[in-house]
Amino acid sequence: MMFETSYFHDDLHAMRQIYQAGGFGKLVYSEGEYYHYTAEPIDSYNGWRIGGPPQWYPTHSNAYYVGVTAGSFTEVSCLGIPSLTKWLQPENNRYRNPFGTEIALFRTSEGGMSRMAVSWTRPATAAKWAGCAGSEVRSTESTRGRSRTCHRSPARRCRRASKRAVTEARTAS
Repeated sequence: MMFETSYFHDDLHAMRQIYQAGGFGKLVYSEGEYYHYTAEPIDSYNGWRIGGPPQWYPTHSNAYYVGVTAGSFTEVSCLGIPSLTKWLQPENNRYRNPFGTEIALFRTSEGGMSRMAVSWTRPATAAKWAGCAGSEVRSTESTRGRSRTCHRSPARRCRRASKRAVTEARTAS
């Protein structure tokens, strides 16, 4: 179930085109975050979602690095933050999971690093966010529907910005 819909977002597609054209160079650092706060657990088939460790559901946070580069993660170190939420107490879920938020630091197949956060307990509306720093650019960031190259722009402007960046990257090399 990796990526779900994230792989098909316009901003991810635009960043993939820039990356493939060499516009970022080698990605040395990337990050992604997925926050899905719920006061009560979300029901699911046989209750599989209830109390699951956040990094067992990295589909949205990790989609941007993997979707842009077609790379993978080769090593990981992860820390969890114990939750005060009742349904995330170890005695209240089948996984015995105490964490509502987990932050992972991955080594990428390019040799870079990637920090990924997933949280069920951060009070906010559902949000996805990703950013990167490459050897050829200082940084960029993208959020579903927003990115620095096309902040709050319609998808058509994102595609135009992407085409411009791809053309610039090709002529520079």
